[in-house]
Amino acid sequence: MSSGKVALFTALAGSVVAFKWLRFLRHHGTRAVTLDFCQRLPKVELHAHINGSIRASTLEELVMSATQSTQTVDGGGPDEEDDKERRQKMLETLRLRAHDQRSLSECFAIFDVIHSVVRDLPTVTRIAREVVEDFAADGCVYLELRSTPRRDLMAPRDYVAAVEAGLAQGEAAVGGGIVARLLLSINRGRPVSHAEATVDLALELCARPGNKYIVGVELSGNPYASSFAEFLPALQRARDGGLPVAVHAAEVGWPFSRSVGRSVGRSVCGFADRRQTDGAPALHVILIVSVLMLRRYENTR
Repeated sequence: MSSGKVALFTALAGSVVAFKWLRFLRHHGTRAVTLDFCQRLPKVELHAHINGSIRASTLEELVMSATQSTQTVDGGGPDEEDDKERRQKMLETLRLRAHDQRSLSECFAIFDVIHSVVRDLPTVTRIAREVVEDFAADGCVYLELRSTPRRDLMAPRDYVAAVEAGLAQGEAAVGGGIVARLLLSINRGRPVSHAEATVDLALELCARPGNKYIVGVELSGNPYASSFAEFLPALQRARDGGLPVAVHAAEVGWPFSRSVGRSVGRSVCGFADRRQTDGAPALHVILIVSVLMLRRYENTR
């Protein structure tokens, strides 16, 4: 999509939202701006990780099931007190509260817990379905999810198929009120060979006749785990194969240079910049710019 079309699309979308907002205020006044009104506004979500969007109730259920499954018929495994302590520790890790002061590394520990309790394909499908339903309930009309194909308890291809099944079920459950799509994630905490395999899988799945859900690849994960440069060849190969690429950059302050931007293209840039000034609290600025979403959304209508 040309920059002119992007600008036109953005201007039109903004005009529609502004018009609806002004019409609402004319009829109801500012006092009537409620949570319900905000939920009904049409929205686009470009940066949702499946594992970061699991329902709290579902996650708690999975934690309970995982800890109970460690008990054996003959009484082996952890005793009741150990099981209770383990369950409580997992739940405390998952609960985020107001003014939470966790470091970035501590936040990534949440995903370790989630991975440990999501252990089969039906659960993956269920989670993906619920995520689509929940975003639709919040008025989201286009949802771009991302997830790293599992390579431990399930095969990567099977994992992606389970996610796709969940997306289809979620779209059907809400009556077509949302368009859900998927980026295959490259985890910076995993070997480069995994990145190459993910690109191979994405290229293969995107080339399927009638591919509906896979729209690109992305690089994310714990920025302390590796350098961005290690994954540039894999990302460039994805671009050369026609795949749009999304990139998380600068979460820990290193510069996102123009040369890196040119290397992976400008389909999607998820940019997080953390700055510290005169001892003030760190300011986190998240900027999401997506041409991929606009192009893919055009193809769904």
